[in-house]
Amino acid sequence: MKQRFVLIFMLLSFFSYSQIKEFGIMVGSTHYMGDLTETNIKWKETRLSGGLLFRYYFSPHFNLKANLFYGHLSGADSNKPNTYNPVDNSVTTTWAKFRNLSFKTYLLDVSLMVEYNILPYVVGNAKANWSPYVCLGVSVFSFNPKAKLNGTWYDLQPLGTEGQGTSSPNSEPKYKLTQMAIPYGIGVKYSFKKAVAPKKIDLYLWSIGAEVSTRKTFTDHLDDVGGYYPDYKILMASRGNVDGPIAVALSDRQAEALRRYEPDMESTPKRTSGTVRGNPDRKDQYMFLGITITKAFSTRTCINF
Repeated sequence: MKQRFVLIFMLLSFFSYSQIKEFGIMVGSTHYMGDLTETNIKWKETRLSGGLLFRYYFSPHFNLKANLFYGHLSGADSNKPNTYNPVDNSVTTTWAKFRNLSFKTYLLDVSLMVEYNILPYVVGNAKANWSPYVCLGVSVFSFNPKAKLNGTWYDLQPLGTEGQGTSSPNSEPKYKLTQMAIPYGIGVKYSFKKAVAPKKIDLYLWSIGAEVSTRKTFTDHLDDVGGYYPDYKILMASRGNVDGPIAVALSDRQAEALRRYEPDMESTPKRTSGTVRGNPDRKDQYMFLGITITKAFSTRTCINF
């Protein structure tokens, strides 16, 4: 019986602290990592992002965080460097540049994460007003990759540029535009002073922080690139007279790259059906990098330091 009372007391103490809540914003950038970057972040492809966040504190070391982010991602083979040979000072255009693929997409991300504050962190306590933290959770995101052809932007998923939904070799179903991801990251937060009443404990109401978090996705088509070149006769026939030529042109864009060297190059597919278009063994990822500003709208705390 005594153990039950102790357990009940601990639970009440635990949840009484959870009166501390924060609401705020995050402003920063998004970064894409996939087939068009070869896993390296390309700063040329940095895009602005922003969102809202909510924190619910359970203890000085643990809190839940809900995020809503909106941003853009993009990537292009044209941003990859050429290969330089220092022996004879020669420069060779890489295979990826001749592949000549590119994309852009909006990104809407909703996540729920657990944050672990490495140092005790209490909004309203001058002795525990900063801490680095790590976070892990789950997120749902939506995207819609597009590519530009002759001055017009086209949605790539309906076109099935890798033969999705057709009888082409290695064909797969069309990928979903809303998917799950695993977010993880690190950050630091600092609660700074607001001069209200000198002797009150709730002087530290506003907080500022910085965070880097990566989303591990389960798709290789965030950029619409991840499989194999399709059978173009099958792709053309399945997409019809209007979308067929567009799907073929956006699937194999090598002719556009070769035309820089041979202006008379015909705009017909150059890649063999069934050859690798992307890397089917590596999933795409994206990253948020940003600054957070939050306000605690309930500052009750029963923990003294």
